[in-house]
Amino acid sequence: MTAKRLKKFLQLSWADRFLLLDAFLRLGVTRAALLVVPFKFIAPRLGRQTLDLPEDPDQGDPPEWTRRVSWAVETAAGQTPWESACLAQAITGKFMLKRYGLETRLFLGMKKDSDGKLSAHAWLKAGNGILIGASGHETFTILSVFIGN
Repeated sequence: MTAKRLKKFLQLSWADRFLLLDAFLRLGVTRAALLVVPFKFIAPRLGRQTLDLPEDPDQGDPPEWTRRVSWAVETAAGQTPWESACLAQAITGKFMLKRYGLETRLFLGMKKDSDGKLSAHAWLKAGNGILIGASGHETFTILSVFIGN
């Protein structure tokens, strides 16, 4: 950690420091699990899986404090020495929010670009808001959704 980053970290409130460290550690555990454990064993822990998405009901905006969790996950993901891609971030956010009893929906999507190359994306919603992975999510075809807390 550079001196500038350390100074910035120390200027955060204790609550934000704890949240950032929690996200950093959980990203590491999640990344390790994704590398070692087959996804079929991880999936049941993410909630009830569905392929059929009913019309997304208006669930209101997520509580404002959920934005701090998404900030912590996205900020920590940018600082990890390992890859912390969208799936690791979405799973980490889901488990961090689970401790507060907040129901979330984790989406897995896929798209094919103009060259025929497939790419995948994961994003996390609470209420009507996308907390993690919002950028470009609308271009992906939803393959599966994990609902629950």
